Amino acid sequence: MDTIQKLQNLDTLPTIPLTVQKVLQALEREDISAKELEEIIKDDQALAAKILKVSNSPLYRGGQPVVSLRQAVMRLGFVEVKNITLALALTQFIDNHQPFEGFDLNGLWLHAVVTARTAEYLAKEIGQDPEALYTAGLLHDIGRFVTCLYLPEDFSRLLKVARERALSLTEAEEILGISHEEIGAYLAESWNFPEPIVRAIGFHHRPSQAKEDVHMAGAIYVADAISYLLGLGGDPWRKQTTLKVPRSLGLSLDVIKKVARRLAQEKEDLVLAWGTVFTA
Repeated sequence: MDTIQKLQNLDTLPTIPLTVQKVLQALEREDISAKELEEIIKDDQALAAKILKVSNSPLYRGGQPVVSLRQAVMRLGFVEVKNITLALALTQFIDNHQPFEGFDLNGLWLHAVVTARTAEYLAKEIGQDPEALYTAGLLHDIGRFVTCLYLPEDFSRLLKVARERALSLTEAEEILGISHEEIGAYLAESWNFPEPIVRAIGFHHRPSQAKEDVHMAGAIYVADAISYLLGLGGDPWRKQTTLKVPRSLGLSLDVIKKVARRLAQEKEDLVLAWGTVFTA
C-alpha cells in the first residue's frame, strides 16, 4: 500500500478549523473591515489569544503593547493577519500530538515559518505573488508533519534509515518510497488551495518539473535552502553548505545575499514570535 492510500484509509486527517476558514474567506473580499474581521476572530478564543501573543512579539510590536484584537488587526494589516491566521491554524493539529522521539518537531515548524518569510521576500524580486509564496513556503513541508504525526511507523523507519546511512530525510524517503512532497500536495489539494500552491509544494525539491509553476516551486526551493543555511532547517541530517539557484528564476547573487541578510537580521525575532505558538 502506498503512502497516499494509507492517508486515505485514516479515520482523521488535519483540517483547517471553521473559524480560520471564515477569516481566510473574509480576507478575499475587498470591502472587509477591521471590525468585521475582529468579530470573526473573537469567536475562537484560542486563535484570538495566539494572534495577540504573536502581534506583541518583537517581530511585529510597535511602541505600545497590543491589547485588543482591533489594535492587532489595524497594526498588522490584513495581509499579515492572513499569514498569521494560516500559520496558527496549522499549529492547532500539531498542538494535540506528543513530540516524536528523536525528532525536533518545533524545529521543523520554525523552518517552515522562516521559509515562508524568505519566499515572501523572494516573490518581490521575481514578480510573483508574495501572499501565495508565503503560503506555499509555510506549507512546503506539511507532508513531513503528516508523516511524523499520522504515519508514525513510516516516520520511525525513515529516521532509522537517515541515521544509519547518514542520509538526509529526503534521500531516505527515496529509499523507502515515501514522498513528503507528494503527501503535502495531496493535503493542500484536499484543503482546496490553488493549483500553483499545490504544485509548488509538490515539487519544491524538483522545481524544474513543476511545469507552468516552475517559478513558484523554484522560489520555495531557494527559500528552503536559505533557511537551512541560516541554521533553521527541519532535517538534522541534511548537509546544506551551498545554494544552487535555478536559472529560470533570474535571481542574481546580490539579490540572494540581500534576502539572506534580511532574514539573518530577523531570525531571532522570528524564533521569538513563532517559538511560542506551541505554548498558548
